[in-house]
Amino acid sequence: IPNNVGTTVIFNNKSFDPLNCYSTVTGLFTAPVSGTYWLYSKVEFDNNAWGAGTGTYFYTVGDAGGSTMDSYTFLTSGTVYISVKGGTLVRLLAGQTAGIGIVQSRGSATNIRPAGSNTYFDIYKVGNY
Repeated sequence: IPNNVGTTVIFNNKSFDPLNCYSTVTGLFTAPVSGTYWLYSKVEFDNNAWGAGTGTYFYTVGDAGGSTMDSYTFLTSGTVYISVKGGTLVRLLAGQTAGIGIVQSRGSATNIRPAGSNTYFDIYKVGNY
């Protein structure tokens, strides 16, 4: 993830997607039908040296309009793994997309740990539009 650049997170594997609605190429979920969806994810950055006051991270869940739903700020120091997680409800029409974006400002680029128990994106349809 580049420093100070909004980046769509591309989760490289899917644990459950029977309708093939999540693209591992674009990092976007496309709603198969109109409805209310619960989006939840966790992203863990690689073990890096973080300086106090330099680690501000914005975790956003974007809907079809690209709006920010949640943001979190972490200030830390030392060589540690940093994780951000959260969720939100979004209303999507059939064909609209949603994804996860991150901006990190540690001073240089950093990697996200591979998908698995520490990095994931879950989407559930919980109601009608």
